[in-house]
Amino acid sequence: MTVQSPSPTPYTLNSIYFINSTTAWSVGEYNTIIKTTDCGGSWEHQTSQVIGHWTSVFFVSDNMGWITGDSGKIIKTTNGGQNWFPQVSGTTSQLNSSFFFTQ
Repeated sequence: MTVQSPSPTPYTLNSIYFINSTTAWSVGEYNTIIKTTDCGGSWEHQTSQVIGHWTSVFFVSDNMGWITGDSGKIIKTTNGGQNWFPQVSGTTSQLNSSFFFTQ
């Protein structure tokens, strides 16, 4: 059964990642970072000091995750998205995907 819910943002969302059956993050245009803890029933907006058009989100635990985007931007959280910290990528190309095996 598919259940649709309205988008919590007017901007395009480019990636979603579920860490478990209820918790997910989604990212997109205009610095959009959102998190749900109830299977998408409601979404909380998260903010980053690094402004970007985000293309990919990936978490290895409830607390640790990365977001990648335009101009080689990478941000990382170690506290479930309460804070996002810039990372050095070594490129100015758009980063379309990310995957990590461990923390």
